[in-house]
Amino acid sequence: MPSYRESLAGYVVRIIGTIVFAMLIIYFAIGSSNADEFAPLAGNHLEAAAGLAAEGVAAAHRPLQLEIYLSPRNKAERDRLAEELQDPNSPNYHKFLTVDEYAQRFGPIQDDVDQLSNWLTSQGFSIKHASAREGRILFTGDVATAQKALRVHIAASHDGRHFANLEDPQAPAELASKISFLAGLENLSTAVWHAEIPDPPYDVATAVQNKPYFGPTDIQTFSDESPLLSASPTKWDGTGQCIAVSEGSDVDQASLNQFSEVFGLPAFTPGTNYDAVFPDGAPGTPTSAAGVPPYEEAMLDIEYAHGLAPGAEIVLYAANAATDNPNGPQDLVDTIVAINNDTKHKCNTVAVSWAQCSAPSFFTTLDGYFQQGAMEGKSFFVASGDTGAAGIVQGPDGCVTGKTRHIEENAGSPNVTAVGASAIVPTYNTDGDDTSTDAKTNQSVWDWSLTSNLSLFSGQGASTGGASQIFALPSWQQKIPGISGKFRVVPDLVLPGANDAGVEKIEVPKKGKIKVTGKLYPAPGFWFCGDLNYLSGNSNASIPYWEAPDGGTSIVPPQYAAIFAVINQKSGAADGQGLINPKLYAMATKNSKNLAAVGILDITTGKNSYAPVAGYSARKGFDYASGWGSIDINNFVNAYIAFTP
Repeated sequence: MPSYRESLAGYVVRIIGTIVFAMLIIYFAIGSSNADEFAPLAGNHLEAAAGLAAEGVAAAHRPLQLEIYLSPRNKAERDRLAEELQDPNSPNYHKFLTVDEYAQRFGPIQDDVDQLSNWLTSQGFSIKHASAREGRILFTGDVATAQKALRVHIAASHDGRHFANLEDPQAPAELASKISFLAGLENLSTAVWHAEIPDPPYDVATAVQNKPYFGPTDIQTFSDESPLLSASPTKWDGTGQCIAVSEGSDVDQASLNQFSEVFGLPAFTPGTNYDAVFPDGAPGTPTSAAGVPPYEEAMLDIEYAHGLAPGAEIVLYAANAATDNPNGPQDLVDTIVAINNDTKHKCNTVAVSWAQCSAPSFFTTLDGYFQQGAMEGKSFFVASGDTGAAGIVQGPDGCVTGKTRHIEENAGSPNVTAVGASAIVPTYNTDGDDTSTDAKTNQSVWDWSLTSNLSLFSGQGASTGGASQIFALPSWQQKIPGISGKFRVVPDLVLPGANDAGVEKIEVPKKGKIKVTGKLYPAPGFWFCGDLNYLSGNSNASIPYWEAPDGGTSIVPPQYAAIFAVINQKSGAADGQGLINPKLYAMATKNSKNLAAVGILDITTGKNSYAPVAGYSARKGFDYASGWGSIDINNFVNAYIAFTP
């Protein structure tokens, strides 16, 4: 307990900080006498920032890396065309735009970029990158410059770790309308990683083929992809297609190639069936513990996209998004911008397994880039999240689990397919290979919890689902039995993301035997190959290691991106499918009495609760926990190609 002297000192510091902050408010109020010439950038501050106001002000010299994302032009025409591109009755059906065509019709113009850049420079900022084609301006400055130019007050925590603007920034009225989102005024918007489940301490020193974990060959058997991969004379393996993965880290080739060798997949050859794009510069190796989650996520996504579409090219679009990275939401958006504007690689399917928590305008800005990609023929598959009906929301120190029903709003975009996870109990033979199939195995909503009197053994996870609080109910979700309200509902589909689920309680007494009650986890996790030396920054002594720590919704987007690469190959859709949801919902609705006829496996058991938030229960037909359900890959691929809305 602190002494009276220590408490008094802390009180004095807090009072001084409050006085200084009040003086700054008066200063900026006086300096904003011409406020009628400025306009606020609506939705560009966090409610959670208010908690920092009582703690103090950000240091004036603190450096900031900021980024402006410009609004598209001709929005009404853009939205109308986006609908027509997915309307079979329209002459524009699936006549997707090229990158240049989108830029010419709807992208920002160079004059907008120049005006904004000139104004920023006049205010004391330094321009680092500006592109009308990408619709973004990257610039730097410090807190003092930002507060004066953008007319905001930036508060900070006592220890200086966290900072945030307390109100929407402002810009000259003639420029404000050109800005969709301004990033970098706070560092509370952190990344969320969905490689979630820690595995019990199984011994994986023996040959990996003899261990009962899921790998690509097991998925091919269980989810019925083998008939496509072994078809003759043409193997439907994604040949000629390109899969994009949006990530927060670089990867190492040695581990990827060992994974490929173990599971009989083609080796990666950079420049042939693998490439990497770094929109904000090479991220380098993740040399700290904060870099482990994005590294493992990137490895996992590439390994399983390759596992289900071994003939496709995989392109990594990577930012440097370690969990302590200060750039916040800029990382995720910049990878999507790069995917949309890449003319070297034409990746028509995209996996996004990570998320951000941020201000509302961030999600609407991200949705705009998703819409651009969909209008160019790209199909985005976004992980719904691992915190059940609670979702991830903004907290005073970063992303936190909600205390009421929420979703992760990046998956709530009506221009993506939100994918969650189901749980299965597979059957293995003596070689550790799966012998079960989805047609004969019950799937439930992925939902697990592990409690103990020792916090080390406690945790929980569940497939996120529910209703958006930002995006309106899209036309293709209207009049669907099971959907109510006025907002977009997720997920749309699921696939197995955990090999078991249930509730387990462990009591560890000081003396006596450990008591374990509830359902155990005999084999959770999917095979993962990585490199401990790469993580430490010493990739010269590359010794890949094997483990199975991963499960949850993150493993689902790369699988769906691979499945639709196969669909594009088999259907001859050189320009891609764009947003698949209108056709998916039409197909499911028409076959609602027999979803299995089109390869959709209805999930009717389980609930996506995440304590203390009660979840949604699975039910017959569409539900808020599993969407339409899981799929049988072979049947779904053939049904989707054959179906005409």
